[in-house]
Amino acid sequence: MFEGLRAEFPEVGRVALRLRGPAIAREPLGWAFLSAAGAGFMVGGILTLVAIVLWPILFPPTEPHPEWLTFRSLTTASAAIAIGAVAIRARGPAALALYALYELAQILVQLYGRQLACRFDQNAPPPPLGLHFSCDLSGLIVDRWPIWLALAIGALASRWVIRESAAGANTMLRGAGVFAVAVTLATTAYGILTIATLSFRGPYFDVAFTAVYVVGELIAGALAGLLLRRAPSAAAVLVAVVVLSGLAATLPLTLAQMQEMPKIPLELRFINWAGVLAPLLGAAAILVARFRR
Repeated sequence: MFEGLRAEFPEVGRVALRLRGPAIAREPLGWAFLSAAGAGFMVGGILTLVAIVLWPILFPPTEPHPEWLTFRSLTTASAAIAIGAVAIRARGPAALALYALYELAQILVQLYGRQLACRFDQNAPPPPLGLHFSCDLSGLIVDRWPIWLALAIGALASRWVIRESAAGANTMLRGAGVFAVAVTLATTAYGILTIATLSFRGPYFDVAFTAVYVVGELIAGALAGLLLRRAPSAAAVLVAVVVLSGLAATLPLTLAQMQEMPKIPLELRFINWAGVLAPLLGAAAILVARFRR
């Protein structure tokens, strides 16, 4: 029956094929991991830009809505679904397992800091409904259940939402993926340095650690731009725009802080503006590395 309908209405078949979503090329395991990470980064960033306009309309601050229904929870879940779908199409279960190990590695790195925070916050009030802040490894893994569920949903839905390409490379996703992973490494280094020096931190330690994060995003942009040299120009510009989407959260907060504290030392001003400076440098590095001859 389906073959008859396809023969009778060939245009409908072509439209349906396009609606299935983008084509993802099969890749070696390492590249597939980066492509999956890049897909999550791109989906999360694009949804951030869309939500800036639509979120206040769909969920006005004066109207009640569930505490778990937040802008961040929706973008994170959508990004994880994209990661699961692309991982399966690009390499299969091995790529999905590698990304799961990447998430677990981040949990392990965060474990000491979480345990330290728990010791200081023993008398803190319980978190809102639907949010849990465990202090042990198993609890931290269980607390990430929305991510594991979203990855599984993406993997199961990959057959219907993404087409598989026999040849080629996912160049845009690779570039976005190397940026996302490099920024995660820089952010992790910032967290480790901050926690490791709590007992003997000097006055300029925060400046140095913040510089690690800012320079890390600059390096991430340069690496992404080099990979994006094989991608269309529009792809590099789109990745840079997604990098800049982070300004939607950091710029208003930074401006508000500067209004409250207009006269602060230069080093504190650098720390306050780091959340704005980092994505600006990252996006600029992508474009310079991509288009520089």
